Amino acid sequence: MTRASFVLLVVASAACGSNARESNSSTAPTTAATPTASASAAPATTPAIVLAPLNPSRPSLAAGHTTPLHKAASEGKLDEVKSLAAANPADVKAPNEDGLTPLHLATAGGHLDAMRALLDAGADINAKSVRGATPLYVAARADKVDAGKLLLERGADINEMGGGGPAVMTATYRSEGLLPILIAKGAHLELTDATGQTALHAAAAWNAQGSARQLIAAKAPLEAKDKNGNTPLHATSTLADKGGSPGSVAVAKLLVAAGADVHAKNADGKTPADLAQAKGATELAAVLQ
Repeated sequence: MTRASFVLLVVASAACGSNARESNSSTAPTTAATPTASASAAPATTPAIVLAPLNPSRPSLAAGHTTPLHKAASEGKLDEVKSLAAANPADVKAPNEDGLTPLHLATAGGHLDAMRALLDAGADINAKSVRGATPLYVAARADKVDAGKLLLERGADINEMGGGGPAVMTATYRSEGLLPILIAKGAHLELTDATGQTALHAAAAWNAQGSARQLIAAKAPLEAKDKNGNTPLHATSTLADKGGSPGSVAVAKLLVAAGADVHAKNADGKTPADLAQAKGATELAAVLQ
């Protein structure tokens, strides 16, 4: 299996169709996986994603079938992409079984020349897969910075909801290199996923310290509350467990230093420190006092 095929398998199944992250008003936002936290970068493993509300003016594509153009695009075969697009113009926008267009597949592989050829042939730059993933969302999730830049240069909607929220939220824990570009281009940092979490919630939950710094500097809302009333400070307990993970201590320190309210209460009346203490994260709880 090629790298691009693996990425799209993840995008089509886990990223865009999972309902694994359940709402739980008595704790910080939960995730299906337990990654190893990193204080300086986004985690290697990927949080489970729920679908963001989709823009009704841009409905998801219905499932179709894989064409030779899909295959050529996924492999970055430029000459084949050009010839197939010219011979079968309708295939340029055609969805495969997961609603992914040739542009989604070329983006996942970072095949810039193939992407340009598809866009020149009329590819829909904001097309949504069956589960809502746009090409820009795919670029963020696959950490294809140059592909993301190309899509933005060609007019991709930076604030369109993808499979798990806006691209800026996905970039927070998957593509720290694309994140500053999205911020500079005007990504709306107050946008949320289906659980009401913002990009800063994601940075806090996954201890993505570099991303948190960028978001705080860009004035991301410190007190935004998700559907359970949890702020980004509450989310710092997501990774904490009594088995040894301390939670997002580094990001908690950044948030507190930026003025985040340590006394904020969620829907259950719990403060960020309450959640940390309940998980035995004593170092984190001390930061949150």
